[in-house]
Amino acid sequence: MKPIRLIAVALIASISLLLLSGCSSAIGGIFIGLAYDQLMSVETSRINVENVSGVLYLRQGESFQLQIMHRQLIDNNYGRTYYEEYVTEECSYYTSAPLVARVSRSGQIEAISRGTATISAVFKLPLQKADQAHLTVVVE
Repeated sequence: MKPIRLIAVALIASISLLLLSGCSSAIGGIFIGLAYDQLMSVETSRINVENVSGVLYLRQGESFQLQIMHRQLIDNNYGRTYYEEYVTEECSYYTSAPLVARVSRSGQIEAISRGTATISAVFKLPLQKADQAHLTVVVE
C-alpha cells in the first residue's frame, strides 16, 4: 500500500474512533466503512443484479427488467449482518453499445440489434463510494 494511502486510511480510522466515542454513530459508521473498504479489503456495501447472472441473451425487440439489490454491512450489538433492499429505481444505468441494447432510467433493457453490450448499474449513497454492477447482454 502506498504511504499516502496508508496515512489517509489511518486518518479515516482515527476520525471514526473519535466520532464513535462521542458523536453520531451514523457518521462514525460511514468513516469505519470507508476504512474497512480501504485497509481491510472488506466490502461494506455492494449491489448485485438479482434476477439474472452471467450473460443475458435477448432477441431483437425483446425487453428485460433488471432488479438491483443493495447489501450494506451493519455492525450492531448482535454482530455483523447485511441490511438488504431493492434499489432498482435509485440506480443510474449505462450501456456500452446503445445501438445494440438500450437501458431506461428504471432499469428496463431493450434489445435493438445484433451484438453485445455491457449494461452498468451504479448506486450512490451520500458520503460513500458508488457501488456498481455489470451485466453482459447478447442480442441475437
